[in-house]
Amino acid sequence: MGWGELALRVGLADHGTSLGPVNFGARELHPSVMLVPPRLLLLRLVALGGLSAGLAAQPSFELPWSPPETLRHEDERRGAYRARLAEVFDWRFSAYEPGNLAGLDMANMSMMLQRGRHLEDVNAKVMELMAEPGTGPFWMFPVTILAYCGRDALAPEARAAIREMWRTTRQLRGDTENHWVMYYTSLYLMAELYPDEPGETWYTGLSSTENLAEARGWLLDWMDLTTTIGQGEANATHYIGEYAIPMLMLATWADDRGLRQRGRMMLDWLFAELATVTLEGMTRGPNSRTDDTSVVERWNALSSFFSWLLFGNTPPPRHYGGWGNYFAALAHNYDVPEVIYRIATDRRGDILQRDRARTRRMWRYSDVLSRVLYKTQYLRDDYAVGSYHGGIVGSIQGHVWDV
Repeated sequence: MGWGELALRVGLADHGTSLGPVNFGARELHPSVMLVPPRLLLLRLVALGGLSAGLAAQPSFELPWSPPETLRHEDERRGAYRARLAEVFDWRFSAYEPGNLAGLDMANMSMMLQRGRHLEDVNAKVMELMAEPGTGPFWMFPVTILAYCGRDALAPEARAAIREMWRTTRQLRGDTENHWVMYYTSLYLMAELYPDEPGETWYTGLSSTENLAEARGWLLDWMDLTTTIGQGEANATHYIGEYAIPMLMLATWADDRGLRQRGRMMLDWLFAELATVTLEGMTRGPNSRTDDTSVVERWNALSSFFSWLLFGNTPPPRHYGGWGNYFAALAHNYDVPEVIYRIATDRRGDILQRDRARTRRMWRYSDVLSRVLYKTQYLRDDYAVGSYHGGIVGSIQGHVWDV
């Protein structure tokens, strides 16, 4: 299956409903698009009806912005964080017109299931989506979130439709670091949700126990690799979401207490890095992966959503960055540590930063599997300048220097 066909499977074909153009900042997608780059698949999946038109005001994006003061007390920080979360929920709820199933996506349905809203519509939409399921990690993790949020709220036939999809529909694993993190997190949690079931009930042909073992083994190996020699997709302006959301899923739902704690610790690592490379919430310096929009408009990236939500020191991007809706749906289960918050919001003076990560896998013309990647960055109150060392640092979307 090619990416064009996959795009249709996950929702560019609009299930018989015309949605019209979907605008994400400087980008516009249309359901008539047949072949799209993989990155745009996630935008369409999030945008399936729910972000298409007629949205109410998005306060933090639209209203005048003034930099807030650093909050010194835990109750103040937590209260401000909860208020930002409530803004996302309220915005998604206010945008939905009851009975208009085209206005539902798996992010706002997960929120509705937690709040007991529009359950009849949500059940109908789940049945519609599972009748023509997608494949791959960008489909798997939203369905997993939906399944867990709907354990007690979805109708039995909707839960059964989700379970049947994991039996009949082969899921593509993908081919990059973030794909595999999303894939194995989803497989792990679904195998925990349906334990002790035989291989014929899973698309993998493996039993629940075998799926758990494979997924857990890969996740532990990735965590160990990331915390020793680094990520291959470190300090990414957009792909931070594809790591933060799966780790929050583990931190929220994993039955294995050790893996649940590891998920929370990985979130701390991701957000500590984010805090150190931002100025007023905007990511600076070189990035292992970025895109043409956020290279020019540094604020216009998913990383800005995480700075807004966690630190409150910058406005969020339009539509909360798309994927930000999925993180927000579960974010009440995570509080960023004070030390990370203070790094992001309470820095003074010049900072010389030296960091290391790794390149992506280098299968040809290299004596090593992943080269060490060195970064140097100089931050002042008003600007930053930084770069990676010379040589090949990545195969796609590499941003090797920044001022």
